[in-house]
Amino acid sequence: MILALKPDLVLVMQPTPLKLVWQLESLGPEVFPIREPGNLREIAEVVFLLGKITGREEKAKAVGRGFLNKVKPLPVKKGKIFIGFPSPPFWAACGETFLDDLARRAGWENVCRGKGWKPMSGEEILASSPDLLVIPARSAKGIWREKFPWRKLESVKKGRVLAFPPDLLLRPTVSLVEVFDKLAEYR
Repeated sequence: MILALKPDLVLVMQPTPLKLVWQLESLGPEVFPIREPGNLREIAEVVFLLGKITGREEKAKAVGRGFLNKVKPLPVKKGKIFIGFPSPPFWAACGETFLDDLARRAGWENVCRGKGWKPMSGEEILASSPDLLVIPARSAKGIWREKFPWRKLESVKKGRVLAFPPDLLLRPTVSLVEVFDKLAEYR
């Protein structure tokens, strides 16, 4: 599918399998790997880099700076948040992820300890008692609410669950402003 578009350049977010990168390179287009941003500043830096690569530096600077201005840290503390998948093994965004940075800037404390993405047990989630759940899904409705640990959480009982389309929540792009705005206004 990628080759059918006849690209001159293919950007790949690491950790894309090296086999795929080598295969793409062997078929013609230049492949440029980008490390997954660990925070929102790094997302802006990727935008700046893409501006340099494509010869649109001024536009990229405006977009990157605009993004950072829209996600400035708020001086409020809202409570504890779980950001992750509602199905076992309950992968969660922990420290040094762009989603952790996003939540903290919006005033939330992440219940996931550690760095990167890690699976949390149902017991860990229940013990952390998040005030808000953020999940990658089209809707917050679902059978998972009847399952452990979700059915025992006050946040679920009170409907304190925000669902975002996976392409919006899980992609490190300037579109995350939309998620930030929802987290910032949520009480």
